[in-house]
Amino acid sequence: MGFLGRIRRNLDYQHLLSACEVTRDICSGIDSGIYNEKFGILKEDKGRVAYLPRKEGGFYEFGYLIREANPHHRLADDELFLVPAFSLFAKDLYAPTYKPLLLQLHEYRGKSINDFAYFDVLGQIVDCYFDALVNHGFGMEAHAQNTLIAIDSDCQIKLIVSRDMESADKDLPLREYLGVKSRIDALDYKCLRETDYNYTIKHSFMFDFKLGEYLLSPIIDLLSHVEVLTATISFVE
Repeated sequence: MGFLGRIRRNLDYQHLLSACEVTRDICSGIDSGIYNEKFGILKEDKGRVAYLPRKEGGFYEFGYLIREANPHHRLADDELFLVPAFSLFAKDLYAPTYKPLLLQLHEYRGKSINDFAYFDVLGQIVDCYFDALVNHGFGMEAHAQNTLIAIDSDCQIKLIVSRDMESADKDLPLREYLGVKSRIDALDYKCLRETDYNYTIKHSFMFDFKLGEYLLSPIIDLLSHVEVLTATISFVE
């Protein structure tokens, strides 16, 4: 299993089951090669639930979910350094004069800002988001905390790593349309149905808001500033 990354507590059975089912399908997509090789996840496929009796009757479900720290992926097992995506554009409190990590990576790689922005960062993030959606019908909550970047010793972004499988939406009609054979038993949690009044809104919420506003927009804002500076310097020369 590898060493543990985190134990998430106070989860009920449906939460745990959902995380395990999403992990199962995504791992199968990675292993079979239908996902791109840049896709990685922190597996969440183990946990326990206790059923605690209530005085008024019934039970209170109290469980925990184990999240692994080593990404599951198809690349060679080179040494990789994991950082949450918000670290790419955040300020370093211990070194406030340093440029954001994303700008440091761009300068080290020595690519044009457009090639770096698309091929190294944005393209990889969007590809991984849609891999889960178009292959298994999962709308990942891919904001800047649930998305991690795996960097090698040459400061190259090698993987886009997803975590928090429990938070993924499961689009049941899309899974049926795609012909996904695996079974979903966690039907009472994070399942989308065409009869839901907010069916399309849920997809917009995950893509436009969670991914777009909380991850893609800050990256674009930061890198577009570099492009303006580059164009200004080039024009002066």
